Amino acid sequence: KIAMSKGPHSFATTQLDLTNDLQAKLRNWVIANVAREDLSPDEAQDDAFHVTVLYGLKTDRHETIRLFAEGTGPVRIELGAVAQFDKHPDYDVLIVPIAKETGLRALRKRLTDSLPWEATQDSYVPHVTLAYVRKGAGRRHLGATAFLGEGVTLDRLRFSDSQGTTSWISLLPVMAFAKNNLVEGPDGTMGVWRTI
Repeated sequence: KIAMSKGPHSFATTQLDLTNDLQAKLRNWVIANVAREDLSPDEAQDDAFHVTVLYGLKTDRHETIRLFAEGTGPVRIELGAVAQFDKHPDYDVLIVPIAKETGLRALRKRLTDSLPWEATQDSYVPHVTLAYVRKGAGRRHLGATAFLGEGVTLDRLRFSDSQGTTSWISLLPVMAFAKNNLVEGPDGTMGVWRTI
């Protein structure tokens, strides 16, 4: 992905990385459509395309995040047309908004209701960042429909603490009193069974 450069951050974050196929489609679109000279000087090519669930977490404890997120159920998203955030004075942010979702806002609410965090934006706008571009350079891409209607179900949450240490948390339902197998539950959902 094309994302702002890494390093220690003020807060921890949770996000849903997109599938490899969708990662490739987004990356190829950016390479084919966004001129290198239009990219912000701070661009880096080392992060996965993702949907942020919650940035601003004031805990670096992986076990705490796992306690509130594990087994909450997969998240389904559908992408919209290309748009942008243009409020920053130095660059614009080319994005693909999440047009439809199931479970994303519920997962975010579970985390915000349970964990210490600080709002870093005025509101939550679920999206996938395509690229940080120089001011005005994103306008020509607004409304592009290359990803419109693309849907995907995501079942792993990535937690990155403020130092960048990452862990993965399964969102698949956890069902008790059984063996360590992936099996179909009574409601038709797949889950990881484990003995407790």
